[in-house]
Amino acid sequence: RRASMPDLNGKRNAKTRQSGRNSLQDFRDFMRTRFSGAKEAFACIDKDNDRQLDKEELTKVLTELRYPGDVGEVFAGLDADGDGFVTRDEFKQQLKMAVA
Repeated sequence: RRASMPDLNGKRNAKTRQSGRNSLQDFRDFMRTRFSGAKEAFACIDKDNDRQLDKEELTKVLTELRYPGDVGEVFAGLDADGDGFVTRDEFKQQLKMAVA
């Protein structure tokens, strides 16, 4: 099962799941026009080379790239385990799931 984004009360619902899927799909499409693959995109975003992304790193790069979507929703959708970081595996897996 795909992880969904929490609502303001920390619960998951159909609306936030749909929103998360749409955000990830939009993000995936956006990144596809700028990078050859998830590995290259992750390396560009992971500025401190610690093999995980935090929201600040993602926000900075997407702002530089002029990403038009909601970075908070994208980050929540990428952070499958909800620990506040996106690993390379989460990044790759969630981008693949965005097409489903």
